[in-house]
Amino acid sequence: LAALEWAARHSLDLAIVDYRMPSMDGIELTRRLRALPGNERLPVVMISALEDADRMIRRRAAEAGVLDFLYKPIEPNEWRARFRNLLALSFRQDREAHELVEILFRMPHTFFGRNPKRVGAVSGRVAAQLGLSSQECGLIERAAPLNDLGQVRVPDSLLSKQSKLLQDEWKAVRHHTLLGYQLLRDNQSAFLQMAASIALSHHERFDGKGYPHGFTQRDIPLEARIVSVADVVDALLSERPYRPAWPLDQVLGYVRAERGKRFDPDCVDAFLHCMDEAKAAGPVPDFLLG
Repeated sequence: LAALEWAARHSLDLAIVDYRMPSMDGIELTRRLRALPGNERLPVVMISALEDADRMIRRRAAEAGVLDFLYKPIEPNEWRARFRNLLALSFRQDREAHELVEILFRMPHTFFGRNPKRVGAVSGRVAAQLGLSSQECGLIERAAPLNDLGQVRVPDSLLSKQSKLLQDEWKAVRHHTLLGYQLLRDNQSAFLQMAASIALSHHERFDGKGYPHGFTQRDIPLEARIVSVADVVDALLSERPYRPAWPLDQVLGYVRAERGKRFDPDCVDAFLHCMDEAKAAGPVPDFLLG
C-alpha cells in the first residue's frame, strides 16, 4: 500500500514487482499501479521464482499488464539489458508522441480554424481547478490539442463549407471522432492514450445528445468533459469562414447557458472560476490568447 501511495504522487517510467509479497501479490499490485491516472501503459517487470512460473500465472500477469518476467536467481547483466530495452521503448514512444504535438503546435492558428495551444491551456487550467494531480493536468494539457486530429481524414471541402451541411456531409464530419481515436489508440504512450479518449468523446454532451455514442454525464470520461468546454471556447473565440469571432462576454454567456446541458456543470464552474481569478491581470486572460 505504501508503494501505491508513493506511485500516486510520482511519475513512473518503469515498475518492478515481485510475484510473492506479504499483503498482495504482484499481479494485483500491477493492476492497481496501472489503474492510477497516467499509468495506463506503465511498463511492468515481474520477478518470480521458477516454481511460480506456470502458464496460468504468466497469463494472469500478462492480462494485468506485466510486459516481461525475470526469474530468480537474477543474473545482473540480464536484468540490466531487459530494463534498458523496456525503457528505450517507452522513451521512444514518448518522444514520437511529443514530436507529433510539436508538429501540430508549429502549424498556423488556422489549422482546423482553431488554436490548439489555447485548447490545451484552457483544459489544463480547468483540470487544475477541479483538483486533478499535476501529472493528470499535464497529460490533459498536452493531449487536448489532438482532440480534432481525425479531421485530417475529413475532406477539406466539408470542413470549410460555408453553407449548411447535408445529412451525409454532417455524418462524415462527425465521424472525425472515431477517426482520431483510431489514429491514436494503438500507441503505448500514456498521454496519447489520453488523447485517444479525448478525440473519441469530446463531442459527447452532458445531457446525452452528443456523439458518437450519446454518452451522458459521468459515462463521459472526465478528460473529454474538460476538453469539451475548452474546445467550444476556442471555437467561438476563433474567426470562421462563415462568422466572425465572438466577443469574450458572449462566449462566457454561452458557456453559462449550456451548463448541465452541453457541458458538465463542474467543468463550467471550474472554467468560470479560472476566468474570475484571471480578471485582475487584464480583460483577456493569457491562457485564452494561445
